[in-house]
Amino acid sequence: MMRRGLILLGCALLAACATQRPQPNAFEHIPDHYAISGRFSVKDIKGSGYSASFGWMHEGAHDQLDITNMLGQTLARVELDAAGVHYFGADGKAKSAEDIAQLTDRELGWQLPAEGLRYWLLGLADPTRAAQWGQGDTGPTLDQDGWHIAFDTTPPAAPHALNLSRPEVRVRIIVSDWQLSDSNP
Repeated sequence: MMRRGLILLGCALLAACATQRPQPNAFEHIPDHYAISGRFSVKDIKGSGYSASFGWMHEGAHDQLDITNMLGQTLARVELDAAGVHYFGADGKAKSAEDIAQLTDRELGWQLPAEGLRYWLLGLADPTRAAQWGQGDTGPTLDQDGWHIAFDTTPPAAPHALNLSRPEVRVRIIVSDWQLSDSNP
């Protein structure tokens, strides 16, 4: 019985590995369309924290972030577009704001740097904001919008992990899957 369980577990792991896309090369600019998924953990200055999975879709001027639990149930959805920011909780009720930081601070308990994340997930700085690049132990570092971002990457590949920090919060992001719909120079 135990042997059969180990065989099934091995098959499931192989299937999961077989469906994962390879890590793309480093990005020179943000693609018009992409989807990234993975997991993240958040720890605040008080010592509380949580972890979840995420899916990020970027299509032109529209970004959508889905935060899910281990069972794949959507806990929250954040949408950013020219009309503003929309937050949908697990109950499906919409809340809107002009500022993503204030909205996510109120709803999630920490400020989601979504404006920058659409770039940072790809190892880029937001070109519309001041940025300072450096070099850390695991790859490049970036200081932007009050965040220090340390990228875990092996050139010429895109980052597979990011460590974001501010005095009040630390966020660890592991990227596990990329879906690109246009060429990556």
